[in-house]
Amino acid sequence: KTATLEFFSALDDTSRGGVEAEGRLLNLLSNEEAASDVEQELLAQSGNSPRSKVARLLSVHYLKNGQPEKSYQFARLQDSLDGKNGQAILYHIRSCSERKLYQDAVNAYEKSPPVYANEPMYYEALRIYAKALVQLGRFRDAIVVYDSVVAKFPRKQDRSEACYKIGRIYLDNLMDYESARKIFDSVIAYHTSGSGYPKSLISLPHCYLRQGDLDKALSKFDRLSGLRFNQDALEEIQYYRGMIFFYNKNYDSSKTVFNRMLVDFPRGFYLNDALQLIILMNEGAEAPMFLYDYSRALLYEERRMPDSAKVFLDKIVEKENPLLADISLYKLCLMSLESFDSTSALGYIETMSDQYPDSYYFPFGLKVKAEIFLENPETWEKGKEIYRHLLESYPDYPFISDVRKRLRELEIDTRTG
Repeated sequence: KTATLEFFSALDDTSRGGVEAEGRLLNLLSNEEAASDVEQELLAQSGNSPRSKVARLLSVHYLKNGQPEKSYQFARLQDSLDGKNGQAILYHIRSCSERKLYQDAVNAYEKSPPVYANEPMYYEALRIYAKALVQLGRFRDAIVVYDSVVAKFPRKQDRSEACYKIGRIYLDNLMDYESARKIFDSVIAYHTSGSGYPKSLISLPHCYLRQGDLDKALSKFDRLSGLRFNQDALEEIQYYRGMIFFYNKNYDSSKTVFNRMLVDFPRGFYLNDALQLIILMNEGAEAPMFLYDYSRALLYEERRMPDSAKVFLDKIVEKENPLLADISLYKLCLMSLESFDSTSALGYIETMSDQYPDSYYFPFGLKVKAEIFLENPETWEKGKEIYRHLLESYPDYPFISDVRKRLRELEIDTRTG
């Protein structure tokens, strides 16, 4: 209590001391033994003459502790104390979204008066709201939100981005590729300001790819490869050019594109995928029919046709081809996770363990297994054990820095005691 009062008295300090006091109070609230006393003291201090910083501390505390409704109440209090400019409510909505509390983000937005200090801030609130609606499967509602931005917002950049987002919903969620194409064409023709324009240029070929029109998709990507984009966009364009060659069994052209990517984008997002496919094409030359089956599986996966992809992957696994069965099992594992079937995913990992324990892809499977175990309190410790095993046995794997960071977080989790 003494420490709480001491830090509380320093909250109004506008120098570094005030920031440190706020951080110390948050640390106390995170301490299992002290949290209750600190919370009660802060609640008492927020009674007769509430202060904005106290309201913010309590809002952050309640959200971290799984009480989003209480968190929202104190965000509203902070907003009121700050002159109702909307910043505190926006921060709460953003925090809910970042914690994947999408329903709570939606609830907070829908209960809040649409009063914000400026247009960009209001657009950010709408953007987070629409994203949360998409995550909840409310795709049509999200389109209505973005439509309102396109119709009403004065900034060209906001309209461009919102129109592009509508196209992505049709492409990725509704799988209405014709409508997606029309939206992206509209952005390219009428909304050339803002990030929606280059993003739509790159998204348009994906519509043809999802429809299975590989020649049209390749033609569109080829045209884009001569334009000026940022490095991430250029890498994506080249990667999909290489993938389309791979789908068409044009392995030499595919390897040429991927090898060039290794030079041009040595730290790129698609680097590991490109490298693995180069190795696969070199080794798979000895079993061309299996390589073709695998390329068919990847094409169906790209086209969001998992059942068709599974047919070809199962065919490879059943033949137990040592060059491709291991990676096919890993792909089946990932596809099972995407359909929320963790039992099947674990089954594929066990098969990898029994039949291909020395496979390059087996550690990737172990990482997936650990992540599944970490979702369940009963297997939580087993998940941590697998992470430790990965650190000790596979220190050079591309995922190892993520595993190390995640394990540090797990070691200080309250469930460890």
